[in-house]
Amino acid sequence: MEKKNTILLTVIAVATLLVAVVGATFAYYSVDTTLQSGTTTYTAKTGPIGSIAQTLTNTNLSLKITPEDMLKLDNYENKGKSYWAINNATELSEKFYADSKQEYNIINVTLSNGDEKTHYTCKGTIEVKKGNSDTMISVAQQEDLKLYLTATNATIGTDIGSDPSGNTVTLDLSELKNEESKTKTYNVVYKVSGKDTSTSTNVSTISAALELVNRDADQKDLAGKTLAIEISTPTFNCDIDTTPTA
Repeated sequence: MEKKNTILLTVIAVATLLVAVVGATFAYYSVDTTLQSGTTTYTAKTGPIGSIAQTLTNTNLSLKITPEDMLKLDNYENKGKSYWAINNATELSEKFYADSKQEYNIINVTLSNGDEKTHYTCKGTIEVKKGNSDTMISVAQQEDLKLYLTATNATIGTDIGSDPSGNTVTLDLSELKNEESKTKTYNVVYKVSGKDTSTSTNVSTISAALELVNRDADQKDLAGKTLAIEISTPTFNCDIDTTPTA
């Protein structure tokens, strides 16, 4: 009897073990799994280096002086006086000139759409050439006529093949009277940078002023004469300035 009871208990224990094992196996394989999908976006952005343009402005300097203004026979009161050309004057007025120096932009170099850390160095030349009507130049003496070229955010000089060093040059127009020197060439270096928070544009300019001096001398040869000069920019190129700045 005891032997039968032992066998029965063993069977019950084995059955219980099987249930436990099978139950555990089913529990392991019943774990829920959720798969998720999505998109990862990578972005990159580079700053604009900008574009550079050089433009010549529509500037027509005019200077007209009456004989009375030049001579002032009463006490010669205008000796030593300077007469300055003005822009876009009309023939309707009896005379047109300014009593003080007048400067007008003739060349603009502009950097557009460049960020504030973008810097360019541009180099070019400016030619001053006597025009077809040059009778005033042909009789002008030193100090009679002067053309001033002034650079802003740029440097200008006369030594061809070397970098200029100043911001103003002065041309005695009588230098153009000879055929072999009918053109005067200047080197110019422009420095232009991208926009920053305080400025809307960054522009380099060259401006011009024309002066006729009433010297303390006989200038009757200038009477009834005309002046024509042309300013052009035959060369111009720019490179990014990669020199680190503070």
